[in-house]
Amino acid sequence: MTFAEAKLLLGSKVKIAIETEMDSFEKGLVVLGTLRKLTYTAQYDKDGETAYNITYHVDIIDPATGGIHHVYSYNCYPESTKESTIEEVRKAERKAYLESELLKLG
Repeated sequence: MTFAEAKLLLGSKVKIAIETEMDSFEKGLVVLGTLRKLTYTAQYDKDGETAYNITYHVDIIDPATGGIHHVYSYNCYPESTKESTIEEVRKAERKAYLESELLKLG
């Protein structure tokens, strides 16, 4: 998702995968929350922008207590995205990471 697309989702319901276990949420659980803030970080070199990162700040409700958790994620999906699609994306990202680590080992 581009930063321009992400800005359109501000204030909307979105899905994220929990990245670290906490309270009533286990790592990897896909939850619905409200996108409250975005942080955009870019890296530039002499050829221009070479990499960027978007951090999504989302409010989610704890099903056990009804309290609000303010969490962040590096991946965010529109509410209409199927959980199976999110799982496939996460698997592909993990595979790419592991393959890059294997290349480093030679």
